[in-house]
Amino acid sequence: MTVIPFSNEETSNAINDLVRQVAAKEQMDVFDIYPRYAAELKTGHNMLNYRRYPLAKIPENFHDLVKPFVRGPSVLVMANELDPILGHLPGWYSDRHPNLAGYNVIADETARYLAKLLRQQKSGS
Repeated sequence: MTVIPFSNEETSNAINDLVRQVAAKEQMDVFDIYPRYAAELKTGHNMLNYRRYPLAKIPENFHDLVKPFVRGPSVLVMANELDPILGHLPGWYSDRHPNLAGYNVIADETARYLAKLLRQQKSGS
């Protein structure tokens, strides 16, 4: 399986090229998640990642607002509900891990990939 777009395109391509090289050497198929995930990100570059930000960097006047999102020393937001208020903070969007919407994209593309393999297996091709 290739990586999702978590870095710049050049880095992602370098990693994914290595995945393809190993798969070719081992004569294995590659589940290429990158194109679908990249296409989904065109609707909004930060739509599929969560926000993890140090609480210490959140201005004090917003601490009551972020209290439900505090996990240890960080504010962890799984969607974009605080973006209009805190999105201007440097690094607010820097964590590229998938949020629930991102995992839905991964799950949907995985199901499509596996369904195709199962249909091929069932038909004997």
